[in-house]
Amino acid sequence: MVVAGLTVLLAGLACVPGAGTVCVAGVPCGWLVLTAVVQPLWFVVAVRHVRAAEQAERDLVRAARGRRRRDGRGTG
Repeated sequence: MVVAGLTVLLAGLACVPGAGTVCVAGVPCGWLVLTAVVQPLWFVVAVRHVRAAEQAERDLVRAARGRRRRDGRGTG
């Protein structure tokens, strides 16, 4: 997801020849786009990764507890 997003972003910037020369408040548009798009994208990917890892951990704990009960070892 991140690689595809960055590829599209960089290809878009490369297709617009004047994007490197246009400035907003003294900052080149390329830098603004990278700041406004890439950083939030990384944040979203990181949040999704953490949620998936936490869900995998919960699933593992549930599976281990269920296995213990089936084996007759109790809950603790």
